[in-house]
Amino acid sequence: MKKKPAVRHRLSTVQRIFFSYVFICLVPVVILAGVLAVSTFRAQQREDAARQAHTAELAARTLDAEFKRVQGLGQQLSETQWVKRRGAAAGLYDEEFGLREKLAICGDLRGYTAASGVIRQLSVVFPEKEEVYSSAGFYDTADFFRTFSLEKGQTPLESAVVYERLSLPENSGLVCGAQLGMTGGAASRLFFAEAMEYNRPMRSFLLVELDRSAIRNQIALLRTDDMLSLSIRGADRELAGISFTARAAEADYTYRSVCFPVDITSGFSAVPLVRTRSVWFIAVLVLISMLLTVNLAWLLTKLTYTPLKRLADSAAHRLPAPVHAGDEYAIIEESLCQLAAERENVLHMAERYRATARSNFLRRLLQGYFDAAEAAEKMREFDIGFSDSMSHLVLLVEEREGSHGVMPLEEALSSFDLLYEITELSRTRLAAIVAPGGPDEVCPQTLAQRVALSYQEHTETMPFIACGSLEEGVLGISKSYYAAAEQLSARLSDGACLTSPDRGIYYPVEWELQLINRAKAGQQAMAETILGEIRAENERRGVSQQNMRRLVL
Repeated sequence: MKKKPAVRHRLSTVQRIFFSYVFICLVPVVILAGVLAVSTFRAQQREDAARQAHTAELAARTLDAEFKRVQGLGQQLSETQWVKRRGAAAGLYDEEFGLREKLAICGDLRGYTAASGVIRQLSVVFPEKEEVYSSAGFYDTADFFRTFSLEKGQTPLESAVVYERLSLPENSGLVCGAQLGMTGGAASRLFFAEAMEYNRPMRSFLLVELDRSAIRNQIALLRTDDMLSLSIRGADRELAGISFTARAAEADYTYRSVCFPVDITSGFSAVPLVRTRSVWFIAVLVLISMLLTVNLAWLLTKLTYTPLKRLADSAAHRLPAPVHAGDEYAIIEESLCQLAAERENVLHMAERYRATARSNFLRRLLQGYFDAAEAAEKMREFDIGFSDSMSHLVLLVEEREGSHGVMPLEEALSSFDLLYEITELSRTRLAAIVAPGGPDEVCPQTLAQRVALSYQEHTETMPFIACGSLEEGVLGISKSYYAAAEQLSARLSDGACLTSPDRGIYYPVEWELQLINRAKAGQQAMAETILGEIRAENERRGVSQQNMRRLVL
């Protein structure tokens, strides 16, 4: 069983125009949408980066504000009377610091701690007296520093180690527990240490332990979802680090603290390339643009297709049968091809008519059927270079064995630098009108001989060739033609020639018809010219007076 060939559905002209306009209109829409999307995404990235930088700066300024309050505690406490008296030499003011006074001092320190919000423990250490007044209570220095090494297996922290570390300039200010000799979990605690006077050795110093949880809670109020961590870093180590999630930071912003020589670095997740809301915005915008594009393409299609349809309908009536139904371009193409073929036919026919008219005019020149004004106009029209001031002669060729065309005669005449025209008088007879330019330019016998050699070369035959006399003016063409015709007729046969029944009189039949026509038309001057030419030719031939009278009668 043979399968039927699949039918290919061809789009109609209106569909092709519509889809073309859709494609043309969508190109700028796609380009603009791409540019808009890229610019929108980049603007969002810059906005997110600016927002992250602002959040990091706000966190750094918040910490700086807390650090400034903590930094101001040293000056406040150093101006209090109890710090001055307790830091005095041994034995002085000792009686003023009983149990009640010591508890009151601890209560004051707790007030400073509550007012700050980020201070975990506030302590004033008097190394010489080996006393510590803290917001948690008062201690001996040995017992106080052992509280930082309460983990199992941890070496107790000695007060001498702390004093030695605090004497180093880099350990003054914001430090971590490791810088004070602490180990274990205490090594990562954040402290503020500051001498409360300039004496050496120190008689008192302030030791403030900062609560990392409180700092974390304050930063959590400011942070955004993409803020992952916060780090306080000194010159050679990290003093404190706070992580809000387990994810690693992909971008960070660092600000220098205005209170301490530390850097506050905020870690963030990478800025997203595309936001979901932006994608929806671009998608909606593209959808609206596509709808507008489709409507615009349909409007342009109607504007374009309407004149095309009218043109195709008008062209379809000229076709023999409807072709390519629905394809207006094919109809117009078929109509144009038909018009081109008709134009070629018209041009070919016009060329043939022109060639025929030219040949007829040349025959009229040969037979003398013309007047001077008409002849000059026709020669300009047909690009014939003859004029009444030239001399002309006519060459007649009668072929014996059929026609070989004008090529042998053309070859022979083209070897001379002459103005000539060739026309066919019959199937076997050709006539060439030659304008030599003067009586000495070319010899008629030489011209006839050259034509004979050309025919012999091309056709291997020898035609009858007759050459008329060299005559002046356009009318001389006819005179030369009749002379050549007489010669050719004499060579062909001894019967009737182109003269009257009286063989001695020169009176061509065509000229007789011209005389009759000129007389009827009232063209006296032309008739007199013809009569003058006939008379001159007869006198040249020596016609007797009796025959001349007969001719005139």
